[in-house]
Amino acid sequence: MRYQNPQTALLDLVKLQYFLHVAELGSFTKAAIVLDVAQSALSRHVRELEQQFGQALFHRTGRGVIPTDFAQQIIPRAHALILQSQQLTDDIMAAQGAPQGQVRLAMLRSLSSLLLTPLLIEISDRFPGIEMHVMEGLTDHVEEWLATGRADLGVLYGHRRAPSDIDELLMTADLYLIGRTDDPVVSSPEFKLSGISSLPMILPALPNRWRLSIERACSDHDIGLHVSYELDSIQTIKDLVSSGKRYSILPLHAVAQELDAGVLQASRIVEPTITRQVFLASSTQRPRSRASAEVAKVVRRLVATLIASGRLAGHI
Repeated sequence: MRYQNPQTALLDLVKLQYFLHVAELGSFTKAAIVLDVAQSALSRHVRELEQQFGQALFHRTGRGVIPTDFAQQIIPRAHALILQSQQLTDDIMAAQGAPQGQVRLAMLRSLSSLLLTPLLIEISDRFPGIEMHVMEGLTDHVEEWLATGRADLGVLYGHRRAPSDIDELLMTADLYLIGRTDDPVVSSPEFKLSGISSLPMILPALPNRWRLSIERACSDHDIGLHVSYELDSIQTIKDLVSSGKRYSILPLHAVAQELDAGVLQASRIVEPTITRQVFLASSTQRPRSRASAEVAKVVRRLVATLIASGRLAGHI
């Protein structure tokens, strides 16, 4: 029996990883930047893979590359092979002692300023063998990263699919009317929902779930909603609100820094209250490792600690 050189097998996995990055990003240039390798080396690896398969993997276009039909067929299997290889390595390392391996965490951008720094510091101190890879985005982004296996864990608002046994409610947060700090409209601790009918609002475009929850509350109580701008960038929404004359509806954790700086002011929406649930979800496309389980424990405890200390507005 002829045995394959282990180094050759490793190089084959590297080639597959390079191929998947190019397919995902649609560009050799972008993939080379993300992978931190020379574009010529990346092209060579993909070319060698094409020679090994006897098939072209990409069509070149004026805007980059797109996978061939053959490439589309092998992408899911290549993903599975890479995941199995990573899991085997993680399991071997974990069996030797402390949890090891990479954990990909997808996080709501609105929560990252409060959670990420203490989370990464604790993981680094307690579990030096865990390599964290963090992605930030809206709930739709986090949900997609979980569904495609790009993330092991995700912190996101209540999502379209029904929560499963691998989803855990982290907290429930009230929504607030947000305005400029010197605006009398938001000078009181509470603001009746009926009052927003006369206010120019800045909200995400439909079918954003945050926007849908606001629309549903207004519709249920026959309250008109005047949306001046539809923006998907929370930072841009906050910047426009801070310039005055327009308002938005957000959870307090999304404006924590601006409230501390005295740039924005918030009034809790009442009659009725509007809430958003924040979940910790696991991807069904990636095997659950000991490392990801430890990261999940730290996330749960940090959220509870921040709520108890008053730094995170919500309840468990």
